[in-house]
Amino acid sequence: MNKYLTNIARFLFLLILGLPSNQSIADPEATFDYSQSVVLILKVEGGGHVYQRPDRRDPYNSFTQAFAIINKYIYQMQPTHSGLALDMSSLQAHDSFLLINHISTKMLYLGDHWLGDETAFAAMEPADYQTLKHIFDSRKRLSEATPAMVLDTVRDNIHKLWQEDSEEFYQKYYFPERDTLTSTKTSENSTSTSSYVRSSSSLNKNLRTSDISGTVPNQHSSSFANSSIAVTSINAQKENQPLYDAKSQSTNFLLKTLLVCILIVIAGYWWQRKRQ
Repeated sequence: MNKYLTNIARFLFLLILGLPSNQSIADPEATFDYSQSVVLILKVEGGGHVYQRPDRRDPYNSFTQAFAIINKYIYQMQPTHSGLALDMSSLQAHDSFLLINHISTKMLYLGDHWLGDETAFAAMEPADYQTLKHIFDSRKRLSEATPAMVLDTVRDNIHKLWQEDSEEFYQKYYFPERDTLTSTKTSENSTSTSSYVRSSSSLNKNLRTSDISGTVPNQHSSSFANSSIAVTSINAQKENQPLYDAKSQSTNFLLKTLLVCILIVIAGYWWQRKRQ
């Protein structure tokens, strides 16, 4: 009997040890939801330059222009292109930038006519590359960088806002695909949903970002609005319901498994007692 219980105890112990490693599989960055990106931080020494999603339709906003191009290529990224493999030592990036969405962050790199992360990249069209590079270079040339400590506060405030009030999150940032989802509703519904694009105070009173003039070609500006991935993401949230992320799902599954194992131990214990 003691041998039986010892073996079961060992099994449960190993299962508990495996819990952290299973959770690490659900890395937020590995499943980053690009459609919910609200801030882009262009990294520079000692800090970065902040581009924030506006609270209303604004095709001249720097974030809107930059993200339209980025969104065009993020789903094309792969480890190899035309026989070239991603090697951060050979395909050197001249800019790195952090995307912040409602729950996590994602680091991306801009190199000579390519965009990627540390595992995959996409070859960019010359016009797109030059436009994005111009947006970044202009900001670095015309404004001072925001200190790293403030950038951490920006990230934390975004994630806190989503956790506390997802509706306020959508009031603060403008998502073009929300217009697509509500365009077929009645005028009364359209009026009720107009609150999503009303003005609100800036994310941080001490943080100011300047827009850079210049337009991105129409096909780039509309790419995010027409993105089926973005629309699917919003639909999945059922109008402002928080996402049920992969990490929570994995944790709940393991806890249920552990509970089943405990029940098996109890059942086995009573079965052994009846046999005696």
